[in-house]
Amino acid sequence: MLKLGLKLRLKEMILANKLTPKIQHVFNVSDLLNFDMIYIYHHMTEGEKVTLKRSEFHLDGNYSYYVYFKGFKIGTVRVSSLFTAIYGSVETIEGAISSMMKEKYLPVRSLDIIICEEDLKLVS
Repeated sequence: MLKLGLKLRLKEMILANKLTPKIQHVFNVSDLLNFDMIYIYHHMTEGEKVTLKRSEFHLDGNYSYYVYFKGFKIGTVRVSSLFTAIYGSVETIEGAISSMMKEKYLPVRSLDIIICEEDLKLVS
C-alpha cells in the first residue's frame, strides 16, 4: 500500500514538472593545442564554466563552436547536424567541463564539456 502511494506521488510530481530530468549533451573539445590552452590549463578543473560561441556552418550540416574559458579560446567543438534543431539558432552556449585528462605540469590532452538543454536561452 505504501509503494502504491509513493508511485502515485511520484507521477504527480513528474506531471507537475518538479522532477523532470535534465537533458545533457557531452561534447569532446578538439584543437586543444592550437589556441590558448597552454596559458590557462593550470586553472582548469572539472565543473568550471565554459562558453561556446558559434564560429561557422559546414556544408554537411554541422556547426563549429569555439570554446572559451575565462576569455581564453581553448579549442573547438563540432556539433552534429542531428542537434541542429536544438543548437542551430543559438549563438552562445554556456556549459561546464565534464572531464579532462592531463598529467602534472603538462597541458590538457583530452577535454569533454557538458551542456544542459535547460541552460540554453532560446529566444524566438
